[in-house]
Amino acid sequence: MTTNLAESLNGVFKGTRFLPILGIVKATYYRLNAYFIKRATVTAAQMRSRQVYCETVTNALRRNQQSASACVVRTFDHSCSSFEVEEVYNHFNNQFGRICKVNLRDGQCKCDCGEFQALKYPCQHIIATCSNVAIALENYIDSIYRLDTILKTYRTEF
Repeated sequence: MTTNLAESLNGVFKGTRFLPILGIVKATYYRLNAYFIKRATVTAAQMRSRQVYCETVTNALRRNQQSASACVVRTFDHSCSSFEVEEVYNHFNNQFGRICKVNLRDGQCKCDCGEFQALKYPCQHIIATCSNVAIALENYIDSIYRLDTILKTYRTEF
C-alpha cells in the first residue's frame, strides 16, 4: 500500500527494460499469466484445506480478536445497534483508554477508529461488540476476502 505505481512497474519490467517494445509486452504477458496460475493454485489449495477467507484476513482477524479481549463494551440503545467500546490496554499500540463508538445498524455499520470502513473486515472494536451481543462475525467480513471470490478473479484464461 505504500509503494507507488512507478516502483511497481519497475519491478514488473526488471530485466526487460532494454528489450524492444514487443519483447517487453511478451515478457509482461507471460509474467502476468504465471502470476495468475500461481495465485489460483495457492487459493485452490487453501480452499481444499477448508479455509474460508484469505490468510491475510484470517491472521488480521486473529490479532484483532486478541486485542478485543481487552475491550469493555457498553450498549447505548435498546435495539443493540449503538455501542461504546473502551480499550483497557492495546499492546499493539501501547495505548490506554481509547474509546470508539460502534454502530451495527444494517447498511450503516461503522467504527470510529476507521479501520473497519477502510479494510472491510472487523476491527477489534467490532469483534468485541459482536462477541458481547452474540452476533456472527462473518456478517461483517466483505465477500472480497472469501477464497471462492478470489478464485473467480484468477480463473481468467489468457
